[in-house]
Amino acid sequence: MPGIWRGMKCLALEHAVMRVLGMKLTLEQIRRQEEMEQRLSHFDGELAVISLWPEGVFALTLSRYREAFESIYVDVLKLPAVADAVAARPSGISASASLRLKCVELARILDEEPNSEEKLHQWLARRENHVFLDPTAVAIHSKLAFGGTVSDFVVERSDGTFVLVEIERASHRIFSAKGEPMNPVTHAIQQVRDWQRYIRDNVHTVRTELGLKDIDQPRGVIVIGRAKTLYEPLTGKARQKARNTWRDMKSRDPIPSTYDDLIAAVSALADQIEIVERQASPL
Repeated sequence: MPGIWRGMKCLALEHAVMRVLGMKLTLEQIRRQEEMEQRLSHFDGELAVISLWPEGVFALTLSRYREAFESIYVDVLKLPAVADAVAARPSGISASASLRLKCVELARILDEEPNSEEKLHQWLARRENHVFLDPTAVAIHSKLAFGGTVSDFVVERSDGTFVLVEIERASHRIFSAKGEPMNPVTHAIQQVRDWQRYIRDNVHTVRTELGLKDIDQPRGVIVIGRAKTLYEPLTGKARQKARNTWRDMKSRDPIPSTYDDLIAAVSALADQIEIVERQASPL
C-alpha cells in the first residue's frame, strides 16, 4: 500500500499516534524487519505499519493506523492548492494520478532546462501548480517589489500566515569542494532576509500598497539545485560537513529546499490521496 511509510506530512501527530497506540519493537524484531527490507510486517496476525522515532521503532496494525489517519487523508483533498491542482486535471484521470503527472512534468523541465529559472518561475506561477510551493496556499503573488528588489513568490496560506519564496536555478551546486554553501545559496538566503527586514520596517506600506493586508513576520523558503547532486562530488570530511550544514540550515529561517524536495512533497500528497481513492473503490 503506497504512502503508508513516506506519505505522512503530519509528523508530530503520527509520532503521538505511534507512541500511544503502537507497540515498541524489541531488538530481535527490528533485526528481522531490517532483513525483510520493507516497511510493512505482520504483528498479532495482521499487517502493521513500521515507524522509526527517536524513542525506538514502533509497529501499529494497519487497520488502527488507517482509522487514526482517515480524517487526515480526507482533509488533504481539501487543502486549497491541492483542490486547485485536482480541479484542473483532465477528465478520466484520478486526483492522485494527476498530481503524479505534474511531478513528472516538473522533473522533465528540471532535466531539460536546468538553467532556466524564468521557465521554472512561470510554471510554478500557474494556479494548478501552486501545490508545489505550498499545498495550503490560498493565493500566490508573483514578483512583488520589496524596496529595490523583486521577490519570486509570496505565498498566502489558509491559516493567515505568509511565506516568502526565492527560487534559483536547478543547475546550481549547493556546496563547494570544501563542503561550504556556495554563493548562490548564501545570496538567496540573504535576499529573503532582506525582504523580511523590509516588510518588518515597512509593514503598513506592504499591507496597503501591495495588498498583503495581514502579512506579519513571514517565514522564508529558498529553492535551489537538485537532490541528486546535493553532495556531489564531495567525499570524506567535506561530504560530512555538507550534510551537517544542510541539516542545520533546514532548522533555520529561511529554509532551503531542492526542487526534488518539492516533487517529493507533492508525490507524498498523491500517495495519501490514493489511499482515499482505494478505500472509496476497493479492488
